[in-house]
Amino acid sequence: MPTTSPPTQSADRVYNLFVPRYWLGALDLRPLGFMRLVFGAVLFWSIIDLSPVLFDFFSDSGVAPRSALLGTLVRVNRFCLYDMAGPRWVLVALYAITLLSILAFAIGWHSRLAAVTTFLLVCGIHERNLMVFDGSDNVIRVMLFWMMFMPLGARYSVDAVLKTARGGRLVTHGPALPMRLGQLQVAWVYLNTVIHKWPGAEWHNGTALRIGLGLDHLFVRWAGHLMFNQRAFIWFGTHFTIVSEAAMLPLVFLPLWKPSSGPLSKWPAWLFQPSWKALGLAGVTALHLGIAVMMRVGNFSYIMISTFFLFYEPEWIEAIVRALGRLWSVGRMTVLYDGECLVCTRVANVLRGFDVYEKLQLVNVRERDALAGVPAGVSKAALLERIHVLGADGSVRSGWAAWLGLSRGVPALAPLRLLGLAPGLGSVANPIYDKIAAHRRELVDARATPPGGLQGWLALLPQGLRELARNLTFAGLAFLMFGCMWFSLPDVAKIPALRIGGRELLPQYDVSPSRMWQPLHDGIQELELWQKWDMFSPKPLDHDVYLDGRGQLADGTEVDVVRGDRGDGGGPLVPPVTPRFFFTRWTKYINNIVYEGDNSPWTLEFGRFICRRWNSGVPGRPQLKAFKLYREEHQTPNFGEVSTPWHEQLIWDHHCF
Repeated sequence: MPTTSPPTQSADRVYNLFVPRYWLGALDLRPLGFMRLVFGAVLFWSIIDLSPVLFDFFSDSGVAPRSALLGTLVRVNRFCLYDMAGPRWVLVALYAITLLSILAFAIGWHSRLAAVTTFLLVCGIHERNLMVFDGSDNVIRVMLFWMMFMPLGARYSVDAVLKTARGGRLVTHGPALPMRLGQLQVAWVYLNTVIHKWPGAEWHNGTALRIGLGLDHLFVRWAGHLMFNQRAFIWFGTHFTIVSEAAMLPLVFLPLWKPSSGPLSKWPAWLFQPSWKALGLAGVTALHLGIAVMMRVGNFSYIMISTFFLFYEPEWIEAIVRALGRLWSVGRMTVLYDGECLVCTRVANVLRGFDVYEKLQLVNVRERDALAGVPAGVSKAALLERIHVLGADGSVRSGWAAWLGLSRGVPALAPLRLLGLAPGLGSVANPIYDKIAAHRRELVDARATPPGGLQGWLALLPQGLRELARNLTFAGLAFLMFGCMWFSLPDVAKIPALRIGGRELLPQYDVSPSRMWQPLHDGIQELELWQKWDMFSPKPLDHDVYLDGRGQLADGTEVDVVRGDRGDGGGPLVPPVTPRFFFTRWTKYINNIVYEGDNSPWTLEFGRFICRRWNSGVPGRPQLKAFKLYREEHQTPNFGEVSTPWHEQLIWDHHCF
């Protein structure tokens, strides 16, 4: 496979962030490519888990119809493609396009376009109902923005394979700045949350985790219940959280590298970078694994862990790829194809690109001695008609069966293995394959073509103009990162005065976001970069809470309007009071609703939604006349305290008719 050599300004082993090369050099793209795959997979799951509640949360028949959303519910400075999603068929179409875009993004097909469309569509579904989303979705949104400016499709992607199949050169390195900014964004999440947590006394005295694990009806899993009364574990877990979060940014950017000469050159390599970066990543990875075991907090832990691969050294990524190769333990296979067929040659080259574990030996049957080792019962005419695969065990497969055999050795073809399990699929797939094979010579020319589209137009611009545009873009991105960090500071943020020798050298300075330049503040919101990493800050929510709904039907029957049986086979409106194994978006939504103030338009629309759901469905069923929503809560007891009784507060009184 042709490759490009590392550029002279490679920043792969540069750990001094105070030199221009660290930011403006070129980085190996393997970590970015692997991160795109994992991040895309978690992103795909985070959108898939909206499917059971798609109509409830994003259609005009749900809790936020557009008539109310665009009137009183939306935030200012927003852009939302899903504002057109009111009718169900429009919503389903947009949702399907979103999933397809994420899939293209994850596998790296038309990567640049897929990154842009995925950003716009995912931001759109978020903005359609922000009450449903949490910190993991904020990470997704801001990371998708920075990833639009990274060379996502250069490695471990369909784009890279197709490019090399056409005879192009594999790009091994790309501009460092967008990737460094992506790293800074991830690391800033942790430092910013420490800034928000720092005023909370519970994070200093070691009881914050105890409070968090008392939220039985919101987030806690069975493992969290087991740890609730373990004083030593609570103290350690609380302080480990703060230490790992505070240390993450300094450790991954620590400018400590092993010199090539001098006394320090004789010190062990593990005392220098990237060991400190590995320690910082290990700390927050352990933190997220602990959170995932003990609490249901959506996809936050998984999405954060997926972003860590952007920090990995290329050698670490290669080690992971080799380890994953153990899942494909099948022996080598020989692939026989017609070398005079341009499409067949292209397919063979694509297979070579996907053959990351070198399980395939590709043989052109037109070459001399190509048929050596082929079983006598297989004629050359048959080999020219269909692709054939010879297994290490002597088996011979052709056509559709050959592709199923290839799926055992090529990870990119793994979905075919699932298709192969479908009963009777072969009777349909084989005729389709034969039809395509019969017309293979009439298909698109497989020869290399010059780049077209935006890439082709950009290639026509003078080099100096392209460099100017690139530099202006990078300067703008750096300025935006500065703005994002400022935007996410606490509402009351001050830099203490600098005093030396009893003299005040620098006065105290207010750096709260309210002092930002207004166009910058609004621009960050418009670009969907708004963020504030104040999870469990300054202390965790100290009241366990759930929603109770008591209603009355027209015939006087008392019903539970939130979790009662509506009699139409649809089940309750929201999940059980105590969450089950999987996180549900209803948990986040209800957690927001119960703390909405009086006369909240969100609660009003939720009340109307309850009426619509109860009063439609079964003909002749008594209609829901009125109901009241109560917030049921009690305070989480600290060590040595007696659990307080549950108490309720009326938060909404609704009349359906």
